[in-house]
Amino acid sequence: MQIRAALATEAGELTQIAFSAKAYWGYSNALMEIWRSNLIVSAESIHHLPSFVAEVHGRIAGFYQLKTTATPWELDHLWVRPEYMRQGIGRALLAHATQQAMAAGVPVLAIDSDPNAECFYLACGAHRVGSDRCWKSVANSQDIHKR
Repeated sequence: MQIRAALATEAGELTQIAFSAKAYWGYSNALMEIWRSNLIVSAESIHHLPSFVAEVHGRIAGFYQLKTTATPWELDHLWVRPEYMRQGIGRALLAHATQQAMAAGVPVLAIDSDPNAECFYLACGAHRVGSDRCWKSVANSQDIHKR
């Protein structure tokens, strides 16, 4: 597996990955339609925000995008193709995202997790804060509290 910067020309493929990963959890077509705008990855967002893909044998297996305009930074997308789930790709992408934040001096990432992915983030060291967010400390493992 190799992690590299996403290309703007890959926006359509990344959007397809986001949709297929979300649909994997059995959500209805009606709910998927409601979430459509939140799952779209644009070429513009790839150009302006830190966006990285994980490749396995030349195929994009997953990706993440950081929203650096928020405080703290937000993990705006982290999706893995269903056929690549449970192979360490999501964990590697999250580790890469935290390294990017740490290099920029950002001590935590905000994660607005799908309920089906919450246990993944908690297993990776995130802390649940409130009913709608997890926080991932990138500098150390101390508890992070909502501001």
